[in-house]
Amino acid sequence: MHHPEQSRHRHDNGFLGPRRRRLAWIGFLLLAAYTPVVAWLTPDDSWLMPIAVAGVVGYVIIVDDVLRRRPDTPTRDHPVDGPGSGGSGPSERDISSD
Repeated sequence: MHHPEQSRHRHDNGFLGPRRRRLAWIGFLLLAAYTPVVAWLTPDDSWLMPIAVAGVVGYVIIVDDVLRRRPDTPTRDHPVDGPGSGGSGPSERDISSD
């Protein structure tokens, strides 16, 4: 059975805001287009730098996307299974033999 809550896409879990995410995509696409031009125009290996930067920017975009799609990401301020959260297992009080 399909639940609407499961298909709802949360946009507040990523670390990039909408503007920065858009700028990251623009930068990635510009670097992807710029790298072959630099490789063709220059006789040295200076074209490797735009590839490295594009790889880092692409990695940041992927990590942000994964965090946006992850449901209920635990944070330091709101742990999923931490003190005061109710937890899913027995508490320390239940485990101790005192």
